[in-house]
Amino acid sequence: MPPLPGAGVSRKPAVPVSLRRLALAILLATVAVAPLWHVHVIDERMPAAHNDLVGRWIGTQEALRGRDPYSAETTRDIQRFYYGRALVPADDMDPQGFAYPAQLIVLLSPFAQASWQTGCLGFLLVITPILGWSIWACVRFIHPSIPARNAALAVFFSLFSWPVIWGLRLCQPTFLIAVFIFFGLFQLSRNRPVSAGILLALGTIKPPLVLPLLLWLVLWAVLHQSWKLIVSFAVALSLLLLATENMVPGWFSHWLAYLHQYGPHTVLPLEAIFGHWLGLAASALLAGWSAYLLWKLRSAPPASLEFGLAASLALSVAVSVTLFKLPVIYNHVLAIPGCLLLVFSKPVSYPAALARRIALALLVAGFVLVDVAILGETLFGASDFWDGVPCRSFLLPVAVTVALAFHAQLELRARRAAGIVALPVPVEVA
Repeated sequence: MPPLPGAGVSRKPAVPVSLRRLALAILLATVAVAPLWHVHVIDERMPAAHNDLVGRWIGTQEALRGRDPYSAETTRDIQRFYYGRALVPADDMDPQGFAYPAQLIVLLSPFAQASWQTGCLGFLLVITPILGWSIWACVRFIHPSIPARNAALAVFFSLFSWPVIWGLRLCQPTFLIAVFIFFGLFQLSRNRPVSAGILLALGTIKPPLVLPLLLWLVLWAVLHQSWKLIVSFAVALSLLLLATENMVPGWFSHWLAYLHQYGPHTVLPLEAIFGHWLGLAASALLAGWSAYLLWKLRSAPPASLEFGLAASLALSVAVSVTLFKLPVIYNHVLAIPGCLLLVFSKPVSYPAALARRIALALLVAGFVLVDVAILGETLFGASDFWDGVPCRSFLLPVAVTVALAFHAQLELRARRAAGIVALPVPVEVA
């Protein structure tokens, strides 16, 4: 007797739609509640004054009074607010001064006019929704054809990732940079070079994190003769610097002198894993590889896979080779474009696919580590160790950079050889 059609073929039972929706709802609730609860546990032992906006807020107030925000007197005022006392040379702690370029004073002036509580609350109420909106724009810039539901999920997971939640707890000005850069890239992909140039100029308040991207964009603009982008960027940056110099005369030399205090407190991410010399060599290799690929992508047309890949690579490598310590994991917000590109693409070459899986595994681990920290706090009590567990995913930008580099090196070569110019196939979320 011949076998029946389909006999011997194992079929997985279909999961009911209602069950999938329930599982997704539970996942989303867990992702949202876990980091908020962990921040609550940390807040019970962490003084409210331990906030990264403190130094910038006091420094801005001093600048508005005509004083130097980088002066030793201002730094002592910041330390008294933050630590309750001024630090002495024997203290091995973060100096907590006004560490940013003085352009930040122009942007924070509206918040510094109010009291500390009002200014901090106002900053959070403004930056949180705008950051979410900018991530939505980033999704549209990276992959315009992504369904709206998938884009919404990407925004949700980004906002409730530990780097973002921790940065919001600290009222981190780095999120201002992310907003300006994400919106600027989105405007550029929509052929609006003037607004893009203005937004990108406003995003220069933390130069090490945006310098690779800006250098590549200048090269790209020259090759594409996008003079409107160059002129609008130059004019906006000049006006910003003129306003800054008017408020804080001679600020640049004062800022450089202040930065020397941060040397003993920071290392490169790869130094933390491989040690000083090997970590420096690995970081230099990663930076050189990325620079080579960015040069190869210099002719990418706007709104293309290549352009989004180049911008994402420039941002992720900047985070990967910038000095850091565990609490500054909020800088990972600038790796969001790279994470989105990897999530919503399906490489066909094995090395690129493997590198993507490793990067996405670290991305998922960042969410899991928050749950691990909560479990540890519940079983053994809150401590500095459990506070820092979610920050152990600090190598994520490095993994994202490597995955993007493999994508650029192998995937694009394979696509061009096959005559494929379309964007990668978007991954549907069940």
